[in-house]
Amino acid sequence: MKSPSIVARVKSLLRAIRLLSHPAATDALAQELESLRQIVALRERSPTCRIADGVVFHSDAARSVVCGDDVRISAGVVFGCYRKEAEPPSVVLGDRTYVGEFCNFRTSPGTHIRVGHDVLIAQGCSLVASNHQTSGGGPVASNGMDHRRINVEIGDGAWLGAGVVVLPGVRVGAGAVVGANSVVTINVPNREIWAGVPARKIGVRGGLS
Repeated sequence: MKSPSIVARVKSLLRAIRLLSHPAATDALAQELESLRQIVALRERSPTCRIADGVVFHSDAARSVVCGDDVRISAGVVFGCYRKEAEPPSVVLGDRTYVGEFCNFRTSPGTHIRVGHDVLIAQGCSLVASNHQTSGGGPVASNGMDHRRINVEIGDGAWLGAGVVVLPGVRVGAGAVVGANSVVTINVPNREIWAGVPARKIGVRGGLS
């Protein structure tokens, strides 16, 4: 098979340069570089942690995330953390906590997500610390945030199965287990096993592992 000629290579290179100069490509590259900058900053603040390439930070969310020792954050995890400058970090992950691929952490100003030590958060989970108001008659996006139920707390040693959604105002207790694809709308007591939509109690663990 004949190798491409010099002319063909030059033409291919010129096409690539034109594609890279397109505004959409420029914006995408800028966003990728900004995410990489924030990943590096979080790694520097958390030297014992393993933070994968491909973690996504909305705004300057990396400054809003605090990791304990030996935390693992997998690729595709999204931190949509919005806070005022003077507020404390909005997401805290305890020692040895694991966050699986494509999980989603969402906070708004004045809200937080606190995850304890030795927690397992399987892939595709969403932890949402606040919701939009729905009482107004106009578009939901213009109604502002509903602060009647805020924050998410996950106790030490808990396990969230794949695809779990934890809604604002909920605490999942220490050592509790939530089954895959459940939606947690109320507090889960320590060491209990819950599942379903909405999640309900289906069992009790014998003790903390």
